[in-house]
Amino acid sequence: MADETDWELVWKVNADALRASGGFGMAYITWQAYSPDWFFFGFIAACCAMGGLICIGKALFHLVRLLPRIGKRVKFKTKGVDLKADEMARLSDLKKRGLMK
Repeated sequence: MADETDWELVWKVNADALRASGGFGMAYITWQAYSPDWFFFGFIAACCAMGGLICIGKALFHLVRLLPRIGKRVKFKTKGVDLKADEMARLSDLKKRGLMK
């Protein structure tokens, strides 16, 4: 679990959010069909809604694990300065330092 890449965590967040929306969607659809004659639809709707809540919880858990990694990457990128090219060595500088005759 500790060697997961950022992309794996992003995938898990998105997959759990998709599962949660599917669970809430099924809960909504089955709740519309609920009536005293078809009481079991209410139970199915409650189970789907509970599954959606669990998936939202998992997605938030993975998101909380992902955000510090993103923050570290942003800090690392903003820490450095722009690269600057060194000056070319001139022949007079090389002769002055005894590197060329």
